[in-house]
Amino acid sequence: MKLIAICVVALSLAGTAVASSKLVSRTVVSNGGAELGMGASDTSSVVVPPGWTTTGKFTAVQYAAGSGFPDAALSQAIGGGNNFFAGGPGSPNSSASQMVKIPAAWAPAVSRGRVKVTFSAALGGFGGQRDYATATVLFLNKAGQTLGTLRVGPVTSAQRGGLTKLIPAKKTARVPAKTRSVKIVVATKRFEGSYNDGYADNVSLMFVR
Repeated sequence: MKLIAICVVALSLAGTAVASSKLVSRTVVSNGGAELGMGASDTSSVVVPPGWTTTGKFTAVQYAAGSGFPDAALSQAIGGGNNFFAGGPGSPNSSASQMVKIPAAWAPAVSRGRVKVTFSAALGGFGGQRDYATATVLFLNKAGQTLGTLRVGPVTSAQRGGLTKLIPAKKTARVPAKTRSVKIVVATKRFEGSYNDGYADNVSLMFVR
Protein backbone atom coordinates (compact mmCIF):
# COMPACT_ATOMS: atom_id res chain seq x y z
CA MET A 1 0.00 0.00 0.00
CA LYS A 2 1.28 3.45 -0.89
CA LEU A 3 0.53 6.16 1.64
CA ILE A 4 1.23 9.81 0.88
CA ALA A 5 1.56 11.69 4.18
CA ILE A 6 2.74 15.18 5.03
CA CYS A 7 4.79 14.85 8.19
CA VAL A 8 4.37 18.00 10.26
CA VAL A 9 6.40 16.65 13.16
CA ALA A 10 8.17 13.35 13.69
CA LEU A 11 5.81 11.45 15.96
CA SER A 12 3.10 8.82 15.89
CA LEU A 13 0.14 7.95 18.06
CA ALA A 14 2.04 4.88 19.17
CA GLY A 15 3.86 7.04 21.69
CA THR A 16 6.75 8.83 19.98
CA ALA A 17 7.75 12.02 21.78
CA VAL A 18 6.01 15.24 20.75
CA ALA A 19 8.44 17.64 19.07
CA SER A 20 6.10 20.65 19.27
CA SER A 21 2.49 21.57 19.93
CA LYS A 22 1.55 20.69 16.36
CA LEU A 23 0.04 17.35 15.41
CA VAL A 24 1.16 15.06 12.65
CA SER A 25 -0.59 14.17 9.40
CA ARG A 26 0.24 10.50 8.92
CA THR A 27 -1.69 7.29 9.20
CA VAL A 28 -1.90 5.77 12.66
CA VAL A 29 -3.45 2.49 11.48
CA SER A 30 -1.21 -0.53 11.92
CA ASN A 31 -1.09 -2.73 8.80
CA GLY A 32 -3.91 -0.78 7.19
CA GLY A 33 -3.06 -2.27 3.80
CA ALA A 34 -2.83 -5.93 4.87
CA GLU A 35 0.78 -5.94 3.68
CA LEU A 36 2.27 -7.72 6.69
CA GLY A 37 2.41 -11.42 5.87
CA MET A 38 1.66 -13.32 2.67
CA GLY A 39 -2.16 -13.28 2.57
CA ALA A 40 -4.41 -16.18 1.55
CA SER A 41 -3.84 -17.63 -1.91
CA ASP A 42 -7.24 -19.32 -2.38
CA THR A 43 -10.89 -19.15 -1.31
CA SER A 44 -10.59 -21.64 1.57
CA SER A 45 -7.59 -20.31 3.51
CA VAL A 46 -7.78 -17.78 6.32
CA VAL A 47 -4.78 -15.60 7.17
CA VAL A 48 -5.39 -13.31 10.13
CA PRO A 49 -3.75 -9.95 9.33
CA PRO A 50 -1.15 -8.91 11.94
CA GLY A 51 -2.12 -5.89 14.03
CA TRP A 52 -5.86 -6.66 13.91
CA THR A 53 -8.25 -8.52 16.23
CA THR A 54 -10.69 -10.43 14.05
CA THR A 55 -14.09 -12.09 14.24
CA GLY A 56 -15.46 -14.74 11.91
CA LYS A 57 -13.01 -15.70 9.17
CA PHE A 58 -11.81 -12.22 8.29
CA THR A 59 -8.64 -12.64 6.26
CA ALA A 60 -5.90 -11.03 4.21
CA VAL A 61 -5.92 -12.17 0.57
CA GLN A 62 -3.34 -11.87 -2.17
CA TYR A 63 -4.21 -9.85 -5.25
CA ALA A 64 -2.52 -12.69 -7.12
CA ALA A 65 -4.89 -15.32 -5.68
CA GLY A 66 -7.07 -15.58 -8.80
CA SER A 67 -10.49 -17.28 -8.37
CA GLY A 68 -12.26 -14.04 -9.25
CA PHE A 69 -10.65 -12.00 -6.47
CA PRO A 70 -9.44 -8.46 -7.21
CA ASP A 71 -6.30 -8.78 -9.32
CA ALA A 72 -3.00 -6.98 -9.82
CA ALA A 73 -4.54 -4.45 -12.20
CA LEU A 74 -7.09 -3.46 -9.57
CA SER A 75 -4.34 -3.24 -6.98
CA GLN A 76 -2.32 -0.94 -9.21
CA ALA A 77 -5.34 1.31 -9.76
CA ILE A 78 -5.69 2.03 -6.03
CA GLY A 79 -2.08 1.54 -4.87
CA GLY A 80 -3.14 -1.62 -3.07
CA GLY A 81 0.18 -3.44 -2.85
CA ASN A 82 0.20 -7.23 -2.58
CA ASN A 83 -2.77 -7.94 -0.31
CA PHE A 84 -6.24 -6.76 0.65
CA PHE A 85 -8.80 -7.63 3.35
CA ALA A 86 -11.83 -9.89 2.78
CA GLY A 87 -14.69 -11.26 4.87
CA GLY A 88 -13.52 -14.81 4.28
CA PRO A 89 -15.00 -18.27 3.64
CA GLY A 90 -18.31 -19.24 5.22
CA SER A 91 -18.72 -16.07 7.29
CA PRO A 92 -22.00 -14.14 6.97
CA ASN A 93 -20.43 -11.43 9.11
CA SER A 94 -16.77 -10.88 9.99
CA SER A 95 -14.65 -7.99 11.15
CA ALA A 96 -11.24 -6.73 12.19
CA SER A 97 -10.48 -4.05 14.77
CA GLN A 98 -7.62 -2.27 16.50
CA MET A 99 -7.23 0.36 19.22
CA VAL A 100 -5.08 3.49 19.09
CA LYS A 101 -4.45 5.65 22.16
CA ILE A 102 -4.06 9.40 21.92
CA PRO A 103 -0.92 10.64 23.79
CA ALA A 104 -1.62 12.76 26.85
CA ALA A 105 0.30 15.65 25.27
CA TRP A 106 -2.44 15.90 22.66
CA ALA A 107 -5.33 15.95 25.15
CA PRO A 108 -5.49 19.77 25.53
CA ALA A 109 -5.84 20.32 21.78
CA VAL A 110 -8.46 17.58 21.53
CA SER A 111 -10.40 19.04 24.47
CA ARG A 112 -10.47 22.44 22.79
CA GLY A 113 -11.88 20.90 19.61
CA ARG A 114 -8.84 21.81 17.54
CA VAL A 115 -8.07 18.36 16.16
CA LYS A 116 -9.58 16.71 13.10
CA VAL A 117 -9.24 13.28 11.55
CA THR A 118 -9.27 12.20 7.94
CA PHE A 119 -10.44 8.61 7.60
CA SER A 120 -10.21 6.68 4.36
CA ALA A 121 -10.34 3.18 2.91
CA ALA A 122 -10.76 1.47 -0.43
CA LEU A 123 -13.93 -0.64 -0.25
CA GLY A 124 -15.72 -2.99 -2.60
CA GLY A 125 -16.96 -6.44 -3.47
CA PHE A 126 -17.34 -9.18 -6.07
CA GLY A 127 -19.14 -8.71 -9.39
CA GLY A 128 -22.85 -8.03 -9.08
CA GLN A 129 -23.10 -9.53 -5.59
CA ARG A 130 -24.31 -7.36 -2.71
CA ASP A 131 -21.56 -8.35 -0.23
CA TYR A 132 -19.86 -5.25 1.17
CA ALA A 133 -17.38 -3.83 3.66
CA THR A 134 -17.47 -0.72 5.84
CA ALA A 135 -14.76 1.00 7.87
CA THR A 136 -15.63 2.85 11.07
CA VAL A 137 -13.79 4.92 13.69
CA LEU A 138 -15.22 5.03 17.22
CA PHE A 139 -14.05 7.94 19.38
CA LEU A 140 -13.77 6.77 23.00
CA ASN A 141 -13.41 8.65 26.29
CA LYS A 142 -11.26 7.62 29.25
CA ALA A 143 -13.89 5.12 30.40
CA GLY A 144 -14.12 3.54 26.96
CA GLN A 145 -17.52 5.05 26.21
CA THR A 146 -18.29 6.04 22.62
CA LEU A 147 -18.40 9.81 22.05
CA GLY A 148 -19.00 9.65 18.31
CA THR A 149 -18.35 7.65 15.15
CA LEU A 150 -17.13 8.23 11.61
CA ARG A 151 -17.85 5.67 8.89
CA VAL A 152 -16.96 5.22 5.24
CA GLY A 153 -18.82 2.80 3.01
CA PRO A 154 -20.38 0.61 2.03
CA VAL A 155 -19.57 0.78 -1.66
CA THR A 156 -22.53 -0.93 -3.30
CA SER A 157 -22.66 -3.18 -6.34
CA ALA A 158 -24.36 -0.36 -8.23
CA GLN A 159 -21.54 2.03 -7.36
CA ARG A 160 -19.06 -0.56 -8.65
CA GLY A 161 -21.04 -0.93 -11.87
CA GLY A 162 -21.53 -4.62 -11.08
CA LEU A 163 -17.77 -5.17 -11.30
CA THR A 164 -15.25 -6.71 -8.92
CA LYS A 165 -13.70 -3.51 -7.70
CA LEU A 166 -12.47 -1.46 -4.73
CA ILE A 167 -13.28 2.25 -4.67
CA PRO A 168 -11.55 4.76 -2.36
CA ALA A 169 -13.81 6.53 0.15
CA LYS A 170 -12.85 9.34 2.54
CA LYS A 171 -14.37 11.53 5.25
CA THR A 172 -13.06 14.24 7.57
CA ALA A 173 -14.48 15.14 11.00
CA ARG A 174 -13.55 16.93 14.20
CA VAL A 175 -12.41 14.75 17.10
CA PRO A 176 -14.94 14.98 19.96
CA ALA A 177 -13.67 16.65 23.13
CA LYS A 178 -12.50 14.21 25.82
CA THR A 179 -11.52 11.58 23.26
CA ARG A 180 -8.65 9.52 24.68
CA SER A 181 -8.54 6.62 22.20
CA VAL A 182 -10.06 5.48 18.94
CA LYS A 183 -11.21 2.06 17.79
CA ILE A 184 -10.93 1.27 14.10
CA VAL A 185 -13.30 -1.41 12.77
CA VAL A 186 -13.50 -2.97 9.33
CA ALA A 187 -16.75 -4.95 9.04
CA THR A 188 -17.93 -7.16 6.18
CA LYS A 189 -21.33 -8.63 5.36
CA ARG A 190 -22.24 -11.53 3.05
CA PHE A 191 -25.53 -11.64 1.15
CA GLU A 192 -24.79 -14.17 -1.59
CA GLY A 193 -22.60 -17.20 -2.17
CA SER A 194 -20.49 -19.09 0.37
CA TYR A 195 -17.61 -16.59 0.54
CA ASN A 196 -17.91 -13.21 2.23
CA ASP A 197 -16.76 -10.92 -0.57
CA GLY A 198 -16.72 -7.69 1.37
CA TYR A 199 -13.31 -6.24 0.44
CA ALA A 200 -11.19 -3.46 1.94
CA ASP A 201 -7.69 -2.03 1.56
CA ASN A 202 -5.66 1.09 2.39
CA VAL A 203 -7.39 1.75 5.71
CA SER A 204 -5.94 5.05 6.96
CA LEU A 205 -6.63 7.43 9.86
CA MET A 206 -4.75 10.74 10.07
CA PHE A 207 -4.94 13.32 12.86
CA VAL A 208 -4.45 16.93 11.76
CA ARG A 209 -4.78 20.41 13.25
